[in-house]
Amino acid sequence: MAAYLDILEFVALLLRAASFSAMALCAGGVLFLVFVSRSVTRGVNSGIRRWTIRFSILMAAIEILRVTINSFVLYQQRELH
Repeated sequence: MAAYLDILEFVALLLRAASFSAMALCAGGVLFLVFVSRSVTRGVNSGIRRWTIRFSILMAAIEILRVTINSFVLYQQRELH
């Protein structure tokens, strides 16, 4: 069971890295929309908005999965001791 928990902790670490990546892309999209996209055509602007929304949803899904895995690992570690 300890090896299984180590694998889950590694997956949680990878999810944390993916969360930081999605957060950077989401924040970059928002900042681009606010400061740069005023001079960009409407088609490009809607594409940027669409990708920003996708990365926001991805970040939320990753965070939910990460919290679930961390909760499971903590619960199992409590059972081992």
